[in-house]
Amino acid sequence: MANTPQRFLEKIREAKEKKLKQLDLSNSYRELAFVHEKLTEIPAKVFEDEFAFDGEKLTEIPAEVFEDKLAFDGEKLTEIPSEVFELEWLEILDLSDNELTKLPDEIASLQYLTTLDLRDNQLTTLPEAISGLQQLTTLDLRDNQLTTLPEAISGLQQLTTLDLRDNQLTTL
Repeated sequence: MANTPQRFLEKIREAKEKKLKQLDLSNSYRELAFVHEKLTEIPAKVFEDEFAFDGEKLTEIPAEVFEDKLAFDGEKLTEIPSEVFELEWLEILDLSDNELTKLPDEIASLQYLTTLDLRDNQLTTLPEAISGLQQLTTLDLRDNQLTTLPEAISGLQQLTTLDLRDNQLTTL
């Protein structure tokens, strides 16, 4: 953080001291991770490339906030916020270590997705709509409750990494 402008550091210090629930850093940085800061809202178009949610409890996410990567790891989500499916340019989606039981068909709307991390959830099945993720190269499904895989997986031509460890699969 040695190259971080002083005004930016001051805003972060101020937010921590005042225990702010909203911090406007518009046009500030391309990447920033908040870990357990108890944010509840993020203004639109804050970051261009990446934002990590580790231990946050967000209740609203404007679709314009993200462009390339979205990480919701460890949030204990039971379903994927519908706004995620509006992020058509999203390339990396990390939903690991949550409590997801299903992946909605809307996942196919993320046509530029290259990496989908769903490890450590409670998924029992995957939708056939997963076949719409034609740019997907990495699919991490470790530590779920999958018993079968949809035929659609075989149609993912770009897929180079598929991790199925620690599931309940009986056939492939």
